[in-house]
Amino acid sequence: MGKNFMLALLLPQYQSERDTRKAVAIGTQEPISTWQGLIVVSLVAATGIYYLVMANATATAGYAFKQIQGKITDLDKQYKELQVKVVETQSISSVQADPLVANMVQVSSVAYLQPNQGNLAANTR
Repeated sequence: MGKNFMLALLLPQYQSERDTRKAVAIGTQEPISTWQGLIVVSLVAATGIYYLVMANATATAGYAFKQIQGKITDLDKQYKELQVKVVETQSISSVQADPLVANMVQVSSVAYLQPNQGNLAANTR
């Protein structure tokens, strides 16, 4: 390599002739074979299909996520409405307005049973 380099420096005509041969050699390369072309086109097509499948899967997952979020929001609203109904039905005014409660009478005297008096319940059959 060192000799050629020195020779190229000493003989400028040889240098330009060698560059021309390189240009011709590079410009006259054989075209890509049919199989190589098919492989390249196949790889590009496979990559494109893979991208489309992944983009579709991401979009589908996003759509499903939004639907589930909508259902969660609806169920949260229903839960809050039911909580309000529970509080309303447990309020004292609601209990007092109930017809079953309105027909009740106040107890005048209360009698408690003592467990040490013997049998508390008897079979009457």
